[in-house]
Amino acid sequence: MNISGIILHYISLLPLKTVFLFVKGLLPRKLNNTVFEFSNLNFQAMKRNLLCTVLLLSVVVTTRSQVTRLSNNTSYDWGFALTSTKIILRSQISKTIWVYDIPGNSFTELSAAAQVEEDYDYGVMGGKLYFAGKTVAEGIELWVTDGTPGGTSLLKDINTSGAADSEPKYGFIEYNNELYFTANDGSSGRELWKTNGTGPGTVRVKDINPGAPDAFASTPASHFNVINNTLVFSAATAAEGGELWKTDGTEPGTTMLKDIYTTPTYGSYISNFTVYLTDLLFAAFDEVNGSALWKTDGTVAGTVMVKDIDPSAPLPPPFYYLLPSIITAFFNFQNELYFTGNDGTNGFELWKTNGTTAGTVFIKDINPGFDDAMPQVFSAVKNGSKFFFGATTANEGTELWESDGTGPGTQLVKDIATGMGVSGDVFVLPNYFYSGLFQGNKFFLVATTPAEGSEFYVSDGTSGGTTLLKDINMGAPDGYDGSNLFYLYTNDKFYFIADNSTNGSELWQTDATTIGTTLVADVNALPPSAGSGFQFATITSGNLYFFATDGDDALNTDFLRLDASVILPLRWVSIEARAYNDDVVLTWKTADEENTGYFIIERSTDGVRYTDIGRINAQGRNTNSYSYTDGGAMSQAGVRKWFYRVRCVDIDSKSSLSRIVVVSLNEPASVVRIAPNPVANELKLVINTARSGHATINLLDIKGKLVVQRSIVVNRGMNVVNTDATHLPAGVYLVQVISNGSVVTERFLIQR
Repeated sequence: MNISGIILHYISLLPLKTVFLFVKGLLPRKLNNTVFEFSNLNFQAMKRNLLCTVLLLSVVVTTRSQVTRLSNNTSYDWGFALTSTKIILRSQISKTIWVYDIPGNSFTELSAAAQVEEDYDYGVMGGKLYFAGKTVAEGIELWVTDGTPGGTSLLKDINTSGAADSEPKYGFIEYNNELYFTANDGSSGRELWKTNGTGPGTVRVKDINPGAPDAFASTPASHFNVINNTLVFSAATAAEGGELWKTDGTEPGTTMLKDIYTTPTYGSYISNFTVYLTDLLFAAFDEVNGSALWKTDGTVAGTVMVKDIDPSAPLPPPFYYLLPSIITAFFNFQNELYFTGNDGTNGFELWKTNGTTAGTVFIKDINPGFDDAMPQVFSAVKNGSKFFFGATTANEGTELWESDGTGPGTQLVKDIATGMGVSGDVFVLPNYFYSGLFQGNKFFLVATTPAEGSEFYVSDGTSGGTTLLKDINMGAPDGYDGSNLFYLYTNDKFYFIADNSTNGSELWQTDATTIGTTLVADVNALPPSAGSGFQFATITSGNLYFFATDGDDALNTDFLRLDASVILPLRWVSIEARAYNDDVVLTWKTADEENTGYFIIERSTDGVRYTDIGRINAQGRNTNSYSYTDGGAMSQAGVRKWFYRVRCVDIDSKSSLSRIVVVSLNEPASVVRIAPNPVANELKLVINTARSGHATINLLDIKGKLVVQRSIVVNRGMNVVNTDATHLPAGVYLVQVISNGSVVTERFLIQR
């Protein structure tokens, strides 16, 4: 396959990743259904009234095999499970949001006043959904809902110039119990904002790009990430262009980490944020090295280039970003990150890194010479001591490959489409909902042969165990629907979209056998070959919900439920490890505990060899929070870092691992900032501390006389402490913060 073909193949994956990546809590906003605009307002009102009538009277209208139609011709286009009993939906007809109550089988419009912008990100915090809603009076502003009409309201009119829009979007990442996003208040351009869930608590963090220009022209959620209790993101200024920034949630604490591409106005084109142990790895451009691998730990000193894998001279501005050396997301395998890179000699081939210069190495020239192998590590799957992916050679085309992380161990698994230069166009289908394989040792892929066309295959990682599931569309025509790559791994079934020419594009299922590969339901039988246009909505309470048409209306789609039990293995929501005095407290959150037995806490000093240190039984609910204290861990001699992970063990003895979190035993004690300085009537201290515990705050005048003393409790991370200064005369003062055995002194001015 040529480069353009592979890039197109990669692009075809993106809607699927949007469907399945729950990073930072997000689900798909736009599901490729046609959106019809009605210019006649009276006609639109009639459509809304009709919709209301249908929904108020809604019952189970019809059942087709394993599928139940819940609403008819309502044209919802995205769905989000706010709780195990409530699904938030957006109507294409009214452009408003609704709630489907699962136990009551009823639909309710949450607000008739606000139309919902389908293309914008949204966020979830504290059991509430935050989204962009549009009204005639306020324009597009920040709204919130708890899934009830009474709990659905405008949170804040950020752009107060009448109906002008603030368009809250991008990010919506939770950090220190606040939700961060971007918005335009009409005077400072699109900047970084945050909310604590209240109107007064919805504030601009900083005018990063001073004045009216935007700091965020187009920054997706993937360009926000939290590392070492610091929110890191990419933003642009007129002077530096797009560069790497950080924030602790305060205006003084929102600063540029590094001007990587130092030529004024040109940015470093940061991409591929990936958390790796205590660092955030990414690709970026600079004038000397061009495209290179970088990392940051959230500090200026810790933001450094890892390696320039292509030593050739970069292109000059403004064309420098056209030649990236790293083009795909990172894939974590055995505590190393794998990626597709180009050293200028071998083309785009397989590389790996452990976050160091020496540990960033070329693995193998899969497609010898300058031609690209373009290994698809962004969709790789792990199976035992190897991982599997699609890669291209001149002789075999794009086929199934494996690697154990070494050159000799990177080899072709199977040439599915045999013959010199005949490509199998292999595309591995990873499990985005949870890390695991089907039935413990299998994964699925799409491949093409001249005889069967494009069909679904199953593999156990061996040549003999890589087989055609079923020639769904008999002969050379494709059974795989290239316009709809929905699929879902569950405990006992793999669901996917296929077209057998008789029923059109519909939902299928398999148990990894030919006889067990069957059509779930022919949702659209009018005519049978038309297909139903399946689009994923959400999964909750063991059921898959989706949008499709049964063919009775050319414009509008239905909302349906798959009645077969959809049991997903546990999903890791988050995991953190924090030092508290001499202990380390490990906390984690999970979802979908349908089959979970218990958790094993594992600890290591090197991130390779782990020891079991504790066990906690699973709670077995939809969403759960857990905590484990490793007593005395911070006081153990000879240890620089602790590496922690949690192993989930199902009742059938299958297991999955959380990501690794790290706690350093030699972290600095405290960092103190005064904001603002000078002070008028209240001293605001921002204290960042590595450990929770007690702290003493001393205020001294310029002669060293103690004028105020306070004892407080500080938590690991950022603490904001306000101290009354109204009784102190104007002048220069010192503030001392004594915490964790250290003393930090700062000077401030009281000025009125």
